[in-house]
Amino acid sequence: MFRGLEPWGSDAGIIECESTALGLVDLHNDAGVTGVRIGPAPSGLTVELVFSLEGGRGCRLAFSGVTDLRVTRLDHHPDDADLFHDLSHVPVEGASDFGITLAALQVDLRAAGVEFTAG
Repeated sequence: MFRGLEPWGSDAGIIECESTALGLVDLHNDAGVTGVRIGPAPSGLTVELVFSLEGGRGCRLAFSGVTDLRVTRLDHHPDDADLFHDLSHVPVEGASDFGITLAALQVDLRAAGVEFTAG
């Protein structure tokens, strides 16, 4: 279930979210990662990526029903610590496998849904 997002046009190298409340959002070029939150939920974990955008706005990508979570620390230059490189997703029955590459972390997970929210 992809609430608040149109299905992405490809399955790898995704850097943009289309048809959001903010219009097209380029997470690689126009945003900085300010946080990664992991928490419990009745249907599995939730993983939330928090971004700051130009002009003081913010947005979030929230993954729900998360299973098979793996987080790996990556070597990175301190000036790039807030960089979102890209995201890949492969649909599987009832969920999708996601690979999220940040400058400092590689996050791999299976999620039942993902939601883009502004604010």
